[in-house]
Amino acid sequence: MNFQQYLEENASAHASLDTEQVRSFSEHLKSLSSSESILWIAGNGGAASTASHAVADFNKTISGVGRQTIKTISITEMTSLTTAFANDVDFNSTISGPLALLARGKDSLLVISVSGKSPNILSALDFARESNIKTMCIFGEAGRAVSKDVDFPIVVGSEDYQIVENVQLFLVHWIVKFMKQ
Repeated sequence: MNFQQYLEENASAHASLDTEQVRSFSEHLKSLSSSESILWIAGNGGAASTASHAVADFNKTISGVGRQTIKTISITEMTSLTTAFANDVDFNSTISGPLALLARGKDSLLVISVSGKSPNILSALDFARESNIKTMCIFGEAGRAVSKDVDFPIVVGSEDYQIVENVQLFLVHWIVKFMKQ
């Protein structure tokens, strides 16, 4: 692949976004900023890094005179807690375990994943639904089937993990711009 092809694949992935999904997703996040709700966020690998980036942007960058942040906490930054669940229970509970201890029904869970099929992501979504916690996701094309059971999904139309991760971070930055308007 040359650079021009890479640019074109990224442009195609961005163009694949469903603007209604992005609008609904963004509006839900905006509603969290005016409540006492917490956005719990998690991902694996590169998506965990995007989750951490979102925590900084949603809590700090959005803040300012007359603005309320989206109170956001990354479960995947809770290394001691997540690894305790991985060691003492199983890997599937690395997100759902901390969520069960800390989240409340008025909170929301955002999972970021290219495939949406990791056992710990699926377990967290199941727990959230059972606990009346609103679910959100940003998945790649491979996660389209899983996203149908999510309250506020966004699906990136690519299976290339690097391109999906580029769009996931782009969406985090879009939400910051949307919230600052």
